Amino acid sequence: MVGLPGKAVLCLLMAGMSGLALASPVSNGVVATQPIIVGRYLTVANIATQGQADLLQQTFQLRFPASVRTISDALHYLLRFSGYSLVSFEQLPLPAQNLLQQPLPAVDRNLGPLTLEQGVLTLVGQPFGLVVDPAHRLLFLRIKSIYQPIFNPVVISTVVK
Repeated sequence: MVGLPGKAVLCLLMAGMSGLALASPVSNGVVATQPIIVGRYLTVANIATQGQADLLQQTFQLRFPASVRTISDALHYLLRFSGYSLVSFEQLPLPAQNLLQQPLPAVDRNLGPLTLEQGVLTLVGQPFGLVVDPAHRLLFLRIKSIYQPIFNPVVISTVVK
């Protein structure tokens, strides 16, 4: 068993030379990492990209296939590999349900490069905002307050004398 620590030190030295990054603590509790050596003169940061850390910020560019006919089809196609999904159709407000049944505009058949969030908002248009449930990775569409009167008109009754 005397030779075992020497082998462990040798393994650690080899791991350090092979480009593995070792984490070192920083004063405020955040762990800093050293860059990873990927070539003789090239290193890369050992951190997640913005799109990996915040899935709605992942960048995409796509052309919807001919089978995508409605805005609902386009949203589901867009979200299929994103890690997010739209809440069930019944949970959406009636104006959003009506919008999702509309045909996909020809101008929206090619999207990007955009972030996932921008892509969803582009497809649903200005009257709708996005509510995100990050714990369940669900997206919900809400009507923006300035568009509420359009979807919920106030009936004014007049009294005739």
